[in-house]
Amino acid sequence: MKKKFELKTATFNIKNITKLADSILEIYPKFRHQEFLKMTIYNLDTLELKERSNSIENALVTYLPKPFEIGIEILLKTLPSEIVNMETNGYDRFILMPQTGYVARCGMQNFELSMYALYEMTKRFTSEYHIRFFIQEHYEKTMCILEKYSNDENVHVRRLVSEGIRPRLPWSFVLKNFVINPMPVIKLLEKLKNDSELYVRRSVANNLNDISKDHPTLVIKTLTLWQDGTKEMKWLTKHALRTLLKAGNKDALELLGYIYSDKIDVKLSLNSNKIIFGDSLKFMLEISSKEKKTIPIMIDFIIYYQKANGSLSPKVFKLTSKDIKSNEIIILSKKHKLIDLSTRKHYKGKHQIAISINGKIYDKHSFELII
Repeated sequence: MKKKFELKTATFNIKNITKLADSILEIYPKFRHQEFLKMTIYNLDTLELKERSNSIENALVTYLPKPFEIGIEILLKTLPSEIVNMETNGYDRFILMPQTGYVARCGMQNFELSMYALYEMTKRFTSEYHIRFFIQEHYEKTMCILEKYSNDENVHVRRLVSEGIRPRLPWSFVLKNFVINPMPVIKLLEKLKNDSELYVRRSVANNLNDISKDHPTLVIKTLTLWQDGTKEMKWLTKHALRTLLKAGNKDALELLGYIYSDKIDVKLSLNSNKIIFGDSLKFMLEISSKEKKTIPIMIDFIIYYQKANGSLSPKVFKLTSKDIKSNEIIILSKKHKLIDLSTRKHYKGKHQIAISINGKIYDKHSFELII
């Protein structure tokens, strides 16, 4: 929650909104500068991130001149310089978010000009959220444009392709057609899988991770076909399969070389079976192998948190990955702090912990959380 608060105040604040209004006034002297500011700054402190963006977007729709061709020409002249590094640092460019929203709101009937505007804005921020409206309304034309963008010299434009077509893009609506049939997405991702920039390849992996939640077999099959022996593809594969790996998917584990073994033994011990809320759960592992050869192992720990209704809900945490030799004993220790997060509330009572190695879950140990 703190990060979200920092983001909304760092970008959608009076200073940045005024800077946007000033830049529009410089290009368009008839701009109703003070009315724009009054509309966007009123009750600003009470608004969340998207509400602030929507408020600025509404003001752009209200006070930029009609038709869209005139309004967007003014906005394009106010754009800052293109981003020269791979990834943006800081939050100042988020002020472009309501401007891409203006394009989606007012430019749907002027496809070519809207695509040009989003293209230019993407080189300065990203249009990944608002290009999705064009995918919905102008599917064929937008997908053709995105296929062209997959070969663009600008890294941010190439990343727009892989992010914009994510079936379950964070902070956005679900593209239901791609959830049902992700093949058009995979077709475009294949063009980007060996991109020269990690910035793009990470986006490809995140997209595949989205798809794996609905089509695990398809993602594993796709990644199997993509294997080329490079460290870059190995990284992309592991990142794309992270949800399936946490779930202990046998085929995903095997694709990365983690075989299911019944010759691995695990001894788990807890420092205490009573933990006070706010303290750390401390545990130690002794892992041994009776395999005849060295094998790679992926070690996770699973905490079964008690819910408000008394049932237990598992959460998988990554511990480490390493090779284990025949007859070798590996000893590991870990501390895990038990505190509330924005995504998790703790409840007193019985909890459990278990270890997972290459998808095999070992005996659960119980502990009591005292609040």
